[in-house]
Amino acid sequence: MNKINNLLNKAEEYVIFILVLAMTSIIIWQVFNRFFLRQSLNWSEELARYLIIWVVFLAGSVGVKRKAHIGVMALVQVFPENIRYYIIKLSYLVSTIFFILIMSYGYKIVLVQKTFHQVSPAMRIPMYIPYLALPIGSLIIALRFFQFFLKKAE
Repeated sequence: MNKINNLLNKAEEYVIFILVLAMTSIIIWQVFNRFFLRQSLNWSEELARYLIIWVVFLAGSVGVKRKAHIGVMALVQVFPENIRYYIIKLSYLVSTIFFILIMSYGYKIVLVQKTFHQVSPAMRIPMYIPYLALPIGSLIIALRFFQFFLKKAE
């Protein structure tokens, strides 16, 4: 199980790296075209926006994995030592449920986009592709929180 988890961790970070690299390259190319060639790429801003949406949701799961998100430890510190563990576990469970709900609603949005065949204005790609970041990213984040919920005390 650890091998699969490590493989997914590496794949997740690799995909984020590629998306950020692509977004940065597209923006630099757009700036070069606009200021030096006096031509604007009509699709670059749209693609960069969609790439950053995907990066945010995928990087959110990496943040959960590394415990890099802001936590309210001051609230946890109010409780006696023997209860803190259970409060933290409860927070992981609540976070898991929250992101499962977000995933569910995101999936419904994707279905609506597929039903109406909406396409993006500049690139003419199906709009459900950018919207897929919501349910997929939320699923991965929920899985990360659930992993912490199942993990034994350290």
